[in-house]
Amino acid sequence: MAPAPACGFLAPISENGRVVKVRGTLQDITEIKKAELALRASERRLRAMMELNPDWVKVVGAKGELTEMNKAGLDMLEAPRLEDAHMQPLLNYVEPDYRGGFWRIASDSFGSFRRNSRKSARLAHLV
Repeated sequence: MAPAPACGFLAPISENGRVVKVRGTLQDITEIKKAELALRASERRLRAMMELNPDWVKVVGAKGELTEMNKAGLDMLEAPRLEDAHMQPLLNYVEPDYRGGFWRIASDSFGSFRRNSRKSARLAHLV
């Protein structure tokens, strides 16, 4: 059986130049390591779902900022990188005839954000 993962501090106690004792603490971190592995597996699944999806997928933060976008979305915006997609509001990428419908869908999706912000105009810049 493999030893449990542990972390701690050990300090040798010397007498006359010779180590006679070791003092320290150890803590079993098995549960922490299990949680880290589960988190990494979950992140890999999410990343795969996002990147392999042929449709535009975006992740928007609590303040409405664009935090992630898959390659299909970047391709639709003709933006090589996520940083380039930040250059202008997403609404600017929508054909003028369709902006009203896009705005309604985005407003419904971000309803709680809109209710919690002072100006719904911020939402126009974010979506």
